[in-house]
Order: sequence, then C-alpha cells, then structure tokens
Amino acid sequence: MKRRSLPVAAVLAATAALLLTACGSEDEKSSDNDKIAGADVGDGGGEAKASTSPSPSQDVDRPDLSLPSDVKEVFEDWKTGDATKDAVLKDAGFSMTAVSRAITDSDAKSPALSFYYKGTALVDAVEWVQTFVDNDASITGAIRYYSPTVSLSGNKTAAVTL
Repeated sequence: MKRRSLPVAAVLAATAALLLTACGSEDEKSSDNDKIAGADVGDGGGEAKASTSPSPSQDVDRPDLSLPSDVKEVFEDWKTGDATKDAVLKDAGFSMTAVSRAITDSDAKSPALSFYYKGTALVDAVEWVQTFVDNDASITGAIRYYSPTVSLSGNKTAAVTL
C-alpha cells in the first residue's frame, strides 16, 4: 500500500469533528455513580506531554491503540488539575488514537472505533476512515493535539473542543 500523508490540520479538524459528534446527549437518566470507565487521573500538572498514544488504565479491557513507529501523537496541555476534566481528556485522547489506529490499519471496522464511538458518531468515524481506505491513503508523522477545552454538563455529559 502506498502511504500518502494528509495535512495534519485536516486530520486534526476531522478528528475534532468526530469527537464533538460523539459528545451528544441521550435521554437516559443520570446517576450519581456515573464515572468514566477506565479513566485514570493524572497529577494535574498541565505540562506538555508527548506520547505515541495514551496509556490505557488496566480496569477496562480496551482495544489495542498502538500506532506504527512512523506515527506519533502529541497531547500538549492535556491536564487541567481537575480530576473529572482530566478523565474526560484522557478518554478523548484515546478516541482520537482509535481513529488514527483505524486509518493506519486501513480498517474501517476497527474494534477501536466501536469501543470509543456509538450511534451517528460511529457511522461518521467509519465513513471518515473508509475515505482513507478507498483512496489507498494513510497518515504518517506527528499529530499534535493542544489546548483542549472541557465543558461538563451534569454527571454524564462532557464536550471537548480543540
């Protein structure tokens, strides 16, 4: 397969759009025990952190999010010091890595996508990855995610914007 690089800005914009689509609300009742499964809270330092992909916590059976050695994800300023917001950011990072993994695997039916996306967000993510597959394209290089903003609404809904 030929590896063509897509401008990082386009990947970032599309990934952010997919993430925002995934943050829709459903009509389920919220409970006080709602937590983000597997979200691990960090030290809240707010420093820039580079990683090939975020490290998943052990209490949830997450799909493999490893990326090829020629693809790096850099998450800058992804710690707020607020445990809930940091947990949201951690899972948001995982969802972005899931899209990158599906693209580099040329797999629009990647288990990583269906783990992090549901409903119309999953449909959009699959269609996005499929455009890469259909065009025999992939990604390479560094993808930077920086200065995210987290908005919380109740105990069950959050939105991340970049």
